[in-house]
Amino acid sequence: MRCLVACTAVVLLPALAFASPSCRIAYAEFEPNVPHIDLADCPGEPEREGVFCRAQIQGVHITIYRFEPGPDGSSCLADAESMAIRDFVNRFGRTTAGP
Repeated sequence: MRCLVACTAVVLLPALAFASPSCRIAYAEFEPNVPHIDLADCPGEPEREGVFCRAQIQGVHITIYRFEPGPDGSSCLADAESMAIRDFVNRFGRTTAGP
């Protein structure tokens, strides 16, 4: 019985992922509802057409949200990664603006 449930889930989950052409979270919903900082580039990723990132800082943690073009032309949340700011700086370095 366990295998039946697990095997069914393995078969159906990928199909469900492609069943809906809409975004899980559209940037139009994210923008006014999540306090964030616009990033010039996505940390640790090469620049790609239509892909952009936003950051949210809460205490000593930072969350990076990555958006990609969706099926209907809107930008959709593709990934989010949260880590300690110290780990972020160790992983990606720091950039400062100004003289």
